[in-house]
Amino acid sequence: MQSPKETNGRTKTSHWLDLAETLAVVSSIGGTVAAVVSQQIAMVMIPLSLTATINLANRRRQTGKMLEQQRVEVSLLIQQNTDSMRNELSEAQQNNEQLQLKLDELHEQDTQASEALQGLTTRTTQMGEEISSLNQLQDQNHSSLAALSEQQRSAVTQFDDLSSKMEDLHNAIALLQSTTLDLSNQVETQQNQSQLIAAQTKGVQELLETLRAIDTLTQAISDEPNVAESFYQRGVIRKRLQRNEDQETVMNDFSRAIQLKPSYAEAYFERGIMASELGQKQRAVDDLHVAAKLFFEAGQLDQYEKAREVSLNLHDLVSETMSNEESDDPMLVENLFG
Repeated sequence: MQSPKETNGRTKTSHWLDLAETLAVVSSIGGTVAAVVSQQIAMVMIPLSLTATINLANRRRQTGKMLEQQRVEVSLLIQQNTDSMRNELSEAQQNNEQLQLKLDELHEQDTQASEALQGLTTRTTQMGEEISSLNQLQDQNHSSLAALSEQQRSAVTQFDDLSSKMEDLHNAIALLQSTTLDLSNQVETQQNQSQLIAAQTKGVQELLETLRAIDTLTQAISDEPNVAESFYQRGVIRKRLQRNEDQETVMNDFSRAIQLKPSYAEAYFERGIMASELGQKQRAVDDLHVAAKLFFEAGQLDQYEKAREVSLNLHDLVSETMSNEESDDPMLVENLFG
């Protein structure tokens, strides 16, 4: 296994994504300067998108590398401490077993000595020397027993120390787990930030595409100013921007499309919807009436039903404020929508 020091040494080695990220940032700055000089906004997006993509990939790589390094260090620490504890516990267990064997042996010898003494009490005069020898042996056995008891107490103390170390190891593991959880939360936060950056980049790209489409239609209108479809499409695309300053321009594009093509049902419908959003309810009702009629005449029944429903809803809103002349409109609506 690799030591943590070796792992930390490898993490300091530069990765090609780090170099690529630096080059991407330099390219972004260069692209921005070039865009300012050439006044072309689209040139900014290519290096910006590349920089965001490389930054996201590099952050994910670094985060994965940090997690892997953390796991390796935790595994090494746990393995080393576990092996050490196992070895010490094994030695203590072996010593304890040996002491127990010696104690059992001494107890057995003591029992035999006692039995021999009881048998020799009847032959005191004849076995004096043997009794003295046995007493000496018994004294030696008691000394050995005391020494073994001391060793056993020492083994118990060592076992208590090992238990304390095991508890400290569990606390260290809990601390490492808490650190890992904090790191995971940081990784999640970085991922959310990366997603936000990606969403913002996508929004900018969509805005540029919309502006580019408007410029294309404006050029087409400049080349052929009598094409109703170009004015209609530019109004629809500009409407997507939802900017207050574009509202009047959108209305003018739809009006120009209707002027060039009086039977343009879609242009009437879109202008009616736009007029409704601007608060021009009566104008919206009028445009939607015409749109519904043209849709019906063209056989576009789905569009007819949609225009009819919106027109009736708007008509209900303005019916209370209409003049006597305007109040005749419901009859027209009834005749038109039948």
